[in-house]
Amino acid sequence: MLSPKPQLRAFFTFFLSFALASGVFAQSFTMEEAFSYAESHAASVRIAQADLAEAEGQIKETTSIGIPQVNGSLGYQHFPQIPQQLFPDFISPLVYGVLNGENVENSVTQEIIPVPQPSGAFTPVTFGLKNSLSAGVEASALLFDATFFIALKGAKLYKNLAVKTLDQTRYQTRSKVAKAYLATLIAQRNLEILQKNVDNLEATLGETTALYDEGFAEKLSVDRLQLALNNLAAQREAILQVIEISENVLKFQMGYPISEPVQLMTSLDEALGTARVEELKGLENFSPSQRPEYATLQVADSLNAIDLQRIKSGYYPSLVAFGSHTRQLQRNDLFDSNENPWIPTTVVGVSLNVPIFDGFNKRAQKERALARTEKTRIQIQEFEQGARLALVNAEASVRNARLNVQLRENSIKLAEEIYRVAQIKFREGVGSSLEVNAAQSELYQAQDALTNSLYDLAVAYVDYEDALGEL
Repeated sequence: MLSPKPQLRAFFTFFLSFALASGVFAQSFTMEEAFSYAESHAASVRIAQADLAEAEGQIKETTSIGIPQVNGSLGYQHFPQIPQQLFPDFISPLVYGVLNGENVENSVTQEIIPVPQPSGAFTPVTFGLKNSLSAGVEASALLFDATFFIALKGAKLYKNLAVKTLDQTRYQTRSKVAKAYLATLIAQRNLEILQKNVDNLEATLGETTALYDEGFAEKLSVDRLQLALNNLAAQREAILQVIEISENVLKFQMGYPISEPVQLMTSLDEALGTARVEELKGLENFSPSQRPEYATLQVADSLNAIDLQRIKSGYYPSLVAFGSHTRQLQRNDLFDSNENPWIPTTVVGVSLNVPIFDGFNKRAQKERALARTEKTRIQIQEFEQGARLALVNAEASVRNARLNVQLRENSIKLAEEIYRVAQIKFREGVGSSLEVNAAQSELYQAQDALTNSLYDLAVAYVDYEDALGEL
């Protein structure tokens, strides 16, 4: 059985080999490439694209209202029992027999069928034949309707809103992908620092074990170093889980398959290069119109104005032209061409619809439209103020994060020096293992604090670019 030290080394060797092997098959993404991929594959973007396609379809649907409409019809009816109508007794028996279809000559015997005498106040009379077939075509065209033209304009504006919404969604997706990408880079940096600490601690453990074997160190010192090494192994397991979770979040935000491996090509230093040195612009060089959300709100306000025009146009009359041509055939024997001919009917005309009184419906619609317009304009004002506030806060967060990173980097240098001196003193026999452990713990805390501050700076700068509308 291997001792803990060779076991840990063997595990790290296996992990690095596995990571390298996985990287060969993993798809690689720089941060910009991750943005581009997400702008085409992220679920929120694809939903916005579907909304745009729906808006384009709505334009076609609205346009079709103004195009002449043509419909064809075909109908057939068969009467096993032909409907009858009650007639008063004033009809003579002969006429009654003819109407009833009974006073006819028998084509075989040349006999005249007897005519029954009517009785009672009314006599049932049969009208129509057993089969009825009709075919026709009708057409209509909208000559004038003010609401149609305004609705068509509104549909085109709605498409513009869908385009702006798609741009806004893509922009917001970039922010989400950036933060997920940076979180993964931070987790990977933690793993690199941890590996460096493991290497240093293994070297110290080897030296201390040699001193113990020669009688110059206590067994307690060796055990403490071994315990620290075991703790780093546990931390490594936690960091590996964080890396996996961060990568999965990144894949989700990108719309990338969760089961597929991914490799990040942009380093943390590259990602943070601009964030650490770029001069902040300030409010004097900022306009809320730079944000994609502003364009969306402006289009929404224009849509409210179009809707108000549509409601007002409902007071105007509308004019429709129509025409139809039908042919009807009635026979007892549908296929006997000698019985009855087709009967044509043709109709053309125009229809004028003049609104007179709608129970104050359009007035109520107008009031609602005015309320929606006021609401949207308040939202625009609120967004303008919120955008300026977001930029001020984002700049403050970037400045604080930069200062914090500088302080943490200085703390790292001090902690590394303290740890180096404590190790020297311990090797020379003038220091204790407790002092080394304390210095080591302070170094690890300083490292954690620095990586956390780097992540805070990364997120703060993403929020700053987001607030500027320049992400």
